[in-house]
Amino acid sequence: MDVNEPQQSQLVLIPSRTASPKTSIFSARSMRSAIFDAALALAAAVVIYPWAIQFPGGLIRDDGFFYAQISYNIAAHGSSSFDLINSTDGYHQLWALILAGASSRLMSFTDVKSVHLVVYIAVNLYLILVTVRMLSLRRVAAFALFFLLLSCSLLMEGHLALLLCVVALRELERSVDRARPAMLMALALLPFSRIDATVVGLFLVGVAALSGRRRVATAMTAALMAGVAFHFTYLRVVHGSFFTVSSELKASSSEGPLGQLLTNIQWGAGSAGLPIPIGPNFAVFLLLAFMGVLLWLISPALRARKELVALWVGVLAFTLGHALFNTLRPWYFTLAYGVFGYTVLAGVSTLSIRWRRPLLAMVAAVMILPTAMLGLLGVQQHDEARDVRAFVDSLDEYVPEGAPIFMVDGSGYVGWSSNRQIVNGDGLVNSHSYAKRLVAGELDGYLRERGIRYFITNTRAADAPVLIDTGGLVVRRDDAVLMAEKRGGNRYFFTQLRLWELKVPQHIA
Repeated sequence: MDVNEPQQSQLVLIPSRTASPKTSIFSARSMRSAIFDAALALAAAVVIYPWAIQFPGGLIRDDGFFYAQISYNIAAHGSSSFDLINSTDGYHQLWALILAGASSRLMSFTDVKSVHLVVYIAVNLYLILVTVRMLSLRRVAAFALFFLLLSCSLLMEGHLALLLCVVALRELERSVDRARPAMLMALALLPFSRIDATVVGLFLVGVAALSGRRRVATAMTAALMAGVAFHFTYLRVVHGSFFTVSSELKASSSEGPLGQLLTNIQWGAGSAGLPIPIGPNFAVFLLLAFMGVLLWLISPALRARKELVALWVGVLAFTLGHALFNTLRPWYFTLAYGVFGYTVLAGVSTLSIRWRRPLLAMVAAVMILPTAMLGLLGVQQHDEARDVRAFVDSLDEYVPEGAPIFMVDGSGYVGWSSNRQIVNGDGLVNSHSYAKRLVAGELDGYLRERGIRYFITNTRAADAPVLIDTGGLVVRRDDAVLMAEKRGGNRYFFTQLRLWELKVPQHIA
């Protein structure tokens, strides 16, 4: 049975109520589904909150806390800033604006940051639930895809981009001679969710054109280009630059494509304990891709879904492009996990009963495994996360209120969780002027200019001869006094947290 065929609600994890071509998405039935999903997402966010915010070993990676802090600052202070000192545009705009919008509504009731974080998680879970619902999967398949997507770093923009791609896919499959409004809206918003995801939209335009639906393809092209134009216009008008500071810094990376690809393939291999030098995220990506191609070869019904094939190839191009030219972190796999995972599930559903059930069980086990591994990591890192939190709480004892703290790497969690202003030293959520100095190697004197006396290291040993060495800014061990350090030793490489105070006058404004 094809996954597009009507399913009985009792066989579905989340009852499939996808609107038919003649049914409004604003029907009473759809509204009830939306309310149910929202309530379920909020309840789930409350339940998983302790695990989600655990650092390390949680469902929110460090970059997710960048979004949380910036979105909160937009809502609470009207400032697009991570530290409330430097303005930044180092994020994907639509996702941050959605979170900031949720915070703005909530601010009327409370400004407690933990409550806002619960709502952010709920919004993210809601997007995943809606995505799974739109794909009309059966119970086991829906369960498996939900947990696969749960492993892709909460509070990042990937789930939003995936939902827009799914909307575009389903509406394109229903479009014969007219472009459906929901599809055009999804394509117009796609560049604003991730400008590089535009390449995925181009593949959908291509399949519409090649299948003879030229009017549809023309409308899709117009919507996609309008989204691209709006993205760059918004950045220029609101932030004063056509490109975000994070994109400029990543574009300045000097590592070649082959070296970058090898780095990305191996990232996380050591911690995963795999017998081959390949990271767990890339391993799951390759496995899902292989299974999808295999099912495409043996399933005529799957091959007949040309729009799905086009989306699959577009997502492959997106992911491999980042593998060659960018640092591929877990959230970059969200589109691939969602589209590749759905393709595998759709292909399995077209097989005979004899093969369908055992294959579905095997596929579900593979798709649930990443989140299960995160859960195991969370248990293993529980004590470390407790000590990290204690260190962050202790900053109030050592750093006067209003005194900023400089931190080169891993500043997302610390910035969100502490009561002090954390200045982002890697520049990804700092200002364009800072990024220019960083790339040019002209940061010498930055701490003195900004009156920054305190800094945090997260990977350096206490006796390391050099504590900071970035963009021309060098702080040696002899220039600083150790104020506090995370207890528990070096149980996790990226959380060797130590607070330092500069002691030599020339480093202090």
